[in-house]
Amino acid sequence: MSPFQTPSLLLFTYPESVVGRRLDWYLTLRRIPYVHCEVDNKMPRPVLERLGVHYRRIPVLAVGRDLYCDSRCIIQTMEDLYPKTQRLGADPKQRPFDAGIQKLLENWAFEGGVFMKTAMLISPDAKLVQDPSWLEDRYQLSGFRFSKEAMEQIRPDALAAARMHLDIVENMLLGDGREWISGGEEPGLADVHVGWPFDWMLRDPEKMGMKHAYPELLNEQKYPKMFAWIDRLNRFMEEKRKEQGELKMLSSDEAVKLIENSSLFEHEELDIVEWDPTGLKKGAEVDLFATDVPNGFQNRDTGELIGLTAGRVTVKAKTKDGIDVRIHYPRINIKIAPSTTGL
Repeated sequence: MSPFQTPSLLLFTYPESVVGRRLDWYLTLRRIPYVHCEVDNKMPRPVLERLGVHYRRIPVLAVGRDLYCDSRCIIQTMEDLYPKTQRLGADPKQRPFDAGIQKLLENWAFEGGVFMKTAMLISPDAKLVQDPSWLEDRYQLSGFRFSKEAMEQIRPDALAAARMHLDIVENMLLGDGREWISGGEEPGLADVHVGWPFDWMLRDPEKMGMKHAYPELLNEQKYPKMFAWIDRLNRFMEEKRKEQGELKMLSSDEAVKLIENSSLFEHEELDIVEWDPTGLKKGAEVDLFATDVPNGFQNRDTGELIGLTAGRVTVKAKTKDGIDVRIHYPRINIKIAPSTTGL
């Protein structure tokens, strides 16, 4: 638990971000209050650059002057350290098997192909697909051009994968008639881990949804349990948001000021493993960048290595105004290397 009074939480995201929606679900279910700063749906993102963050995926969560990149890193940190409300998932010390299953479900959504194959089903009439600057940005990120011709070529394989994923949810995860994958009376962490790509599929067209484009696959007659689950999830979230009040929005200037004037969230001294495959030691100047996309090295964060565990790496960096911040990355799909740019 943090030794300090918990500083404000600030979520950087944009309306179309399906992973940002996953974070909104999580924070809402935990009843964790936060404020919001909207960023562009493509690079550059000047407000994050002002804070010393070049990581290009969204969302990013600031808790005081601790900045967390990647939703997996964010959720794990909130589960382990946020002190004011009960954790959403199983405590690995008390229910290790359940915690392991939850982690496997999270990895299935990201690393098991659910997210990527769903992205390949983006409808040709989606608003963002009509934006050349967004298409170029996603090409720089993924190496794949979301052109009409390219999408048509990959669509059969993507639909086949989606059918397999839908069958798993319908006939296995929800197959025994439960209302929530987590098995409780309310949605839990497993629902957050699994639900977001399937919610994406079923959204309305103006929200980048796909149901209208693939009625042969995405229809309630074929997947009644999955459709009902997503509907329950959205209705539950709407009620919880009403209870928690209107979300406060901050401008870029307000967001930077809030963070720079805040305390740290975590302990001053972070954990460093005695041995790590990288061979790196505390105090080294390192670069952090994604390895699961072709051009990840172009969006690197540089800083002094101050935290290194099996699941997370942390560097100390500075904002444009010279204020110390700490940037936290997950270890999965992240390269940690001696800095080639300097601090």
